[in-house]
Amino acid sequence: MREFNESLQFYGAKLDEIIECVDAFKQTIKILERKNVELTNRNNNLETRVGALEQRLQEIEQEKLENYVEIANVPFQTTESVDKMVEKIAVKFNQPLETIKSSQRQQGKKEQPAIIKVKLCDVTAKEKWITAAKSGKITVADICPSERNNNAIVYIREAMTKTNKSIFWQAKQELKIKQKFK
Repeated sequence: MREFNESLQFYGAKLDEIIECVDAFKQTIKILERKNVELTNRNNNLETRVGALEQRLQEIEQEKLENYVEIANVPFQTTESVDKMVEKIAVKFNQPLETIKSSQRQQGKKEQPAIIKVKLCDVTAKEKWITAAKSGKITVADICPSERNNNAIVYIREAMTKTNKSIFWQAKQELKIKQKFK
């Protein structure tokens, strides 16, 4: 009987130890759960702040392009003068040459001619260029008469960041599907 009592006390002590451990584990789990919630909230807050900063950076980058237009589909020529081409386009659209501050050909994709980025003196000049481009049409022949495929249309558009171009393209694709947008 004495052995039974000793055994019972031993197992009772062990059971008390196990209960203490379980209680300690429960407390630890509660603490870890609170920390996890706190870290999740911090992470969400930081993601929101990073998103806002990225958006602001995107706006700043686009603002830097407010006086720029892009001229697309002008083939590269070995003896080209980008400034002369831009001047020809300005004359074709009856735009004063004084509005042009600078122009340079950007690097493009292999299968397409690189765009020409033109810096204009102000936003009004940019709007006039874009309005003139929408009301008239210019072809490669008007700029480079010796070019083989000179019936191709030259496009003038507002300069946009890569992100804005991507968003614009995606919006056009959605509109094509849903509303037969051209």
